[in-house]
Amino acid sequence: MFCTQCGKEIPDNSPHCPFCKHSPAAPAEAQAQTINSWLVPAILVTILCCMPFGIVALIYAARVSALAAAGNVAEAQNVARQARNWTLAGAICGAAVYLITWSFYIVMLIFALDSSR
Repeated sequence: MFCTQCGKEIPDNSPHCPFCKHSPAAPAEAQAQTINSWLVPAILVTILCCMPFGIVALIYAARVSALAAAGNVAEAQNVARQARNWTLAGAICGAAVYLITWSFYIVMLIFALDSSR
């Protein structure tokens, strides 16, 4: 079993973590907690918006379920937070690039139409 506070491995029959003195949660209680891995949004950001940020988000998102299954809930939440941050950064950067690109196209179209008169 792993400590939910510090993430270190502790004996199954231990009433508290010998490293941080935190009382571990019951196994059923630890498994009941679900952590959003941000895997689907990371895939969408990778495909539609910003591939470099999306790939980093995918790497973090893929680690969340393995950490949660191992009982390392604190680290799984930290990795999920990193996946969320990279996913949002990729979405914002992708949206900014699309906005700048389409603004450039519209300005060029206006100039092309104006110069043809």
